[in-house]
Amino acid sequence: MEWETGEKDIIVLLIPKFHNKFLVKYVTPNLKHPFFHIKLDEYGSLIWNMCDGDTTIGQISDELTKIYGENFDPSFQRISNFFSQLIRDKFVVV
Repeated sequence: MEWETGEKDIIVLLIPKFHNKFLVKYVTPNLKHPFFHIKLDEYGSLIWNMCDGDTTIGQISDELTKIYGENFDPSFQRISNFFSQLIRDKFVVV
């Protein structure tokens, strides 16, 4: 998954508009914007940056609770919902 960091360290996921090989080869080069841009919120951006393949969901939850305190409760439920959405949209593979 390609992504970039936008303003205020907000992550922007770059989702290709086409997956068909023909369209990718012949149509995509002619597009001004070959990607859909999905902006994550502040929490999602921090979680995305912590996803390195080694950090567990528990560690991510603990870190976000340290940073945001009670504003991030219930942390496991929010993180679970976030990952469910990423998996459902095929932005990450588990």
